[in-house]
Amino acid sequence: MWLALGGTLSREKAPSTKGPIMKTAHLNFMLAVIGLAVLSGCASVPMTSAALDAEGKKFVPESGKASIYVNRAGGMGTAVTVQTVLDGRIVGALAPNTYQLLSVTAGQHILSTSGLENVEQVKIDAEAGNNYFYRLSLGMGWMTPRAHIKSVDEEEGRRDVLKSKRAEAASYSELR
Repeated sequence: MWLALGGTLSREKAPSTKGPIMKTAHLNFMLAVIGLAVLSGCASVPMTSAALDAEGKKFVPESGKASIYVNRAGGMGTAVTVQTVLDGRIVGALAPNTYQLLSVTAGQHILSTSGLENVEQVKIDAEAGNNYFYRLSLGMGWMTPRAHIKSVDEEEGRRDVLKSKRAEAASYSELR
C-alpha cells in the first residue's frame, strides 16, 4: 500500500487492523450474534406424552365422538404461540409443528383462533366416528401476525399431523 509520508509517497505496509482493539470488537460482535440466536428461540407449549402423541396419530375417534385435529406447521411467527378456542372456551395453545386433538360430541361446534389483529372461526358440523382436520397459520398483519384457520382434507391433514408433536389440550368433556 502507498502511504504519504511528509509529502513523499512511500511503499510501506498500512497499520494492521487485527490488533487487540479489532479482535475485541470482533469477539463482542460474535457474542452478540450468538446471544440473539439464543434469545430469539422458538415458542413452546405444554406437550403430551409420547404415548398420547402416538395414540392421536392412529386417527381413531373415541367411541360415539368425532375427532378435530388442529395443526400448526412451521413458517411465520415461530416465536408466537396461538390459542385455540372451541365453543367459546380456550382449549390450549399451539407452537410451530404441534397439533391438538379435540374429541367432541356429534353436533355443531365453533373452532376459533385469534391474532392480535383478528379473530377467525369455522363452524364444524361433527358426526360421530369422523375426523376433521384444520390448519392454523400466521400471516402478515398490519402491525402484528394475523391468525388463519382452514379446513384441509383427510390425506393432507394426516400428513401434517404425522410431522408434528401433540400439544396438550383441555378435554372437551371437562369443558361442558
